[in-house]
Amino acid sequence: GVPAFAAETDERAEFLATSMYQRALGIMRGQRTALQPPVADMGALWNRGEALAVAERMALLVVGGEARVRAGLQAIVEATQADELIIASDAYAFEDRMRSFEILAIAAGLPRAID
Repeated sequence: GVPAFAAETDERAEFLATSMYQRALGIMRGQRTALQPPVADMGALWNRGEALAVAERMALLVVGGEARVRAGLQAIVEATQADELIIASDAYAFEDRMRSFEILAIAAGLPRAID
């Protein structure tokens, strides 16, 4: 599976993806909780070692706007020769999650399926 998060802009996607980072951090700490709202500064929540461990855990993470996620997904396909990708895209707000999947589908060249 590929963790991915897309939004209208790279900056918005990076902000919203902090919910995914918090989930990974909680799992590493043995503190599983419901998905947390995004935060402006992950530095206030983790130390350097934890940040590096989350980054390693999410080595395939693709986050950004349509162009960045298109390039990231393509790089994964080229590197792995995968003929399909399973995407995990967690967002705190349901509408952000749905929008992420919509942008990811567009970036992957799939027809619009969400109305």
